[in-house]
Amino acid sequence: MAVLVSCQRLIDPGQAHALLVYTAGPGSESYEKLQVLSVIGTQTLR
Repeated sequence: MAVLVSCQRLIDPGQAHALLVYTAGPGSESYEKLQVLSVIGTQTLR
């Protein structure tokens, strides 16, 4: 099983910050897994 995910790194040269953006082609297994992560990532754990 191949996981095909692209990653872009966006850098703010004025700060020590970087943003990583992960994407996958719609309809792929990788895309579906990223969709699950987007839901899990918004939950508050108690």
